[in-house]
Amino acid sequence: RRDLDEAGRTEHLEDLRADDLARGIDLAAAPLMRLTLVRLPDARLHLLWTSHHLILDGWSLAQVLTEVFEEYAALTAGAEPRPPVR
Repeated sequence: RRDLDEAGRTEHLEDLRADDLARGIDLAAAPLMRLTLVRLPDARLHLLWTSHHLILDGWSLAQVLTEVFEEYAALTAGAEPRPPVR
């Protein structure tokens, strides 16, 4: 919540993370990955990305994050995103 002070926002984000962790991931039902985007003051954002390690291991997660950040950088710079060919 943008109307909270810094301590309140920190507590809210910690509660959000704890609630998301407690919710868990049911591998037998969608969604197998969750993204929660929280708008903060000064045009900042907080992204909570939840997935099970069976969906993305450490190496794969690093690859996906690299591609997401490269596409985001291109889009915010007004350039054409160029995802790698796989």
